[in-house]
Amino acid sequence: MKQVVRKGLKDVIVDEVPDPIASAHHVLVRPLASLISSGTETASIHSGGVTKALAENPSHINKVLNVMKTNHPFDTAREVMAKFSEYAVLGYSGAGLVI
Repeated sequence: MKQVVRKGLKDVIVDEVPDPIASAHHVLVRPLASLISSGTETASIHSGGVTKALAENPSHINKVLNVMKTNHPFDTAREVMAKFSEYAVLGYSGAGLVI
């Protein structure tokens, strides 16, 4: 099935993802429509990006520094860089059919 995802910090793409499988005591819904918020969900791709996010919440820098105290700096840097290529699923308000 196709899904809108944010790849890294700026790229929004439509990607092919595996169909979900319903587990016990759950239902599977075939989505017919989904909304993507123009505010909260796309805020990270607007101008400013990382720099603006750090300026608004400097605790992120402290988190990285604290991790560096217990992990090797290269391992910490690798984790931070992984965030730049990470996928984030967009869309949270949907309608569909229970199948």
